[in-house]
Order: sequence, then structure tokens, then C-alpha cells
Amino acid sequence: MSATQDSTVGAPGPATFPVVIDQSARATLINFSLLWSWSYIYSQLQNKRNRRSCVVSPSPRSPIVRDGLLIGGSPTPREAGSLTNLLSCQSTKDGAAVIKAEPFDYPYDGRLDPAAAALVVIDMQKDFLSPDGYFASMGYDPAPLRIVLPVIGRLIAACRAAGILIIHTRQGYRSDMADMTPYEKWRRNRAGLGETGALLRGSPGFEIVPEIDVRPEDVVVDKTCNSAFTYTDFEHVLRAQGIEFLMFAGCTTDVCVHSTLREACDRNFQCLTVADACASGDAYAHAAALHMVTVENGIFGAIASSDAVIEGLAPLSGATRRR
Repeated sequence: MSATQDSTVGAPGPATFPVVIDQSARATLINFSLLWSWSYIYSQLQNKRNRRSCVVSPSPRSPIVRDGLLIGGSPTPREAGSLTNLLSCQSTKDGAAVIKAEPFDYPYDGRLDPAAAALVVIDMQKDFLSPDGYFASMGYDPAPLRIVLPVIGRLIAACRAAGILIIHTRQGYRSDMADMTPYEKWRRNRAGLGETGALLRGSPGFEIVPEIDVRPEDVVVDKTCNSAFTYTDFEHVLRAQGIEFLMFAGCTTDVCVHSTLREACDRNFQCLTVADACASGDAYAHAAALHMVTVENGIFGAIASSDAVIEGLAPLSGATRRR
């Protein structure tokens, strides 16, 4: 007996039962479908009304290139992968926020608690940004690094207003070079730095540039390595402050920012790289570093524009950080 027939001999099974819908029944079905559709749309509008939301139309800026270097704007998809649709955001009504990002919205569960978040501003020091600092002495133009200063300034202000902790890092060895290995001394001499004060604590170049607003309530972490986690109390500070969410800005994208980002991901912090708040003297390395964040469905977290971050945090403005 066929599986499409029931136990009554000769009776057709479900698969062969003829279905006939007359015009009246068809009209009834259509009216029901329309009624259901309008009900669904109405419910979605009500849900949206219950949220505080903001949407900025996606409009990635073209990069600004000078003398072959990317010095401003957002990398194009060709340069930095799929970094479109970064300018939309929405915020929830329960004291948490969500930021539109790629390859997923940040954080993944849509609940960015400002009391558990920190903005990490990497190495915005005179040694890297001044025309007579270490970076310039290595043959790099510091202009791409300086171009992000206003962006970082706005980002810091938005994070402060939302009650988010600001952490600055500074890279440099002890002034007596006691923490410098023979190999590091060899590299320093090979670069022609010799007995200069470049990348040494206490030297003028070690200080953060005045354009960056550093306040007494901010945390400053001094480091000797590219990563802020290596040989520092950075992680201890984060755990003590109950930090789970890290947003990254600063320089350089491909070295110190990326080194710290990677270690943060390995330690299970939820990470967001703010693309146009990071900079490098090498346009190709900068674009590649941003692209690497998004590969394998966000292996190093998510990436967003400063506009998306600022808009996402706006509903939290006026919050007081709980420590």
C-alpha cells in the first residue's frame, strides 16, 4: 500500500487529495493575509517606538590620500574589506547601548554597559606625532597620525559623557634603559637613536600630545612593548574596574593598537576598533590591520566608525561612571 494512501482501500492519501479554492475563499485568504501583515507592521512600529533609536544613512567617506599615504577618511572596501554600513546605530532604553558595526553589531548581545566599558587610546605621544619625534626620525610622516586627533577628541568626549572609563597608554623604556635587552639596544643603535631620548620615559617625546584631553580620573598605562598587556598592570586594572568592553583608538593601527587588540580578544574582552580613530604611517598596513579585524566573522571583534560610536552612546550622555 502506498504511503500516500490511508487504510481505506481506494481512498486517496494527503498527497493526492485535490485542493480547490473558489473565488470567495481566495478573497478571504487574501484579506486575512493583509490583516496579518498590517498587524505585524503595527507591532514592529510599537516596538520601535519603545526604543530610543537613531539611524544615520550608510555613507562611507572616501579616503584622503597624500603622497601615497592614507591620512583621513574611512578605508574603502577594496582597501580594508567590507567596512560599509558603519554609520547606523540604535540604543536600548535600559541603560545599555548597541553600536552598528561590522561584521556584527557591538556588543554581540546588544547590551553595552558603560560602567563595564573603557576607551583605550593607544600611544598618542609626541614621539609619534611631532615632526621631530621618534616616528619622524624613522622616515615616516606623522601627518596621518595627527589627522585623527580631532576624531579621538570627539570620541573621548562622547565616552566621558556616557560614563565610560578613558585609558591612555604610553610606550617607552626606563630612562636608565635597565629594562632594555641587548637585542633591543642593538635595534636602537641600528636605527640611529643611540643615546637620544627617543622612547625613553621622562623625555619630552614620551608625553601625550596636548591635543588629547587627559584628566586626573583617567588611567594611564606605561608600557615597553607593543601590547599594553605585556609587563604591565593593564589587565589587573581592567579586572579591578569590572571592564568587559574595550574600544580602541590611537596609533599605530598595525602595531601597538593591533597587538593590544589581539591580546584583549584572547583574554575574552569584547573588542571594538574605531576605524577612523586609528592611524598608521603605512596606508597599506593600516588598511590590512582594519580588514583583519573582520575576517572569520570577526576574529578580532568588530569595527565601526567614530560617528556610529558617538551616535550609539548619545542616549547615555550624562551618566556618571560607577567605580
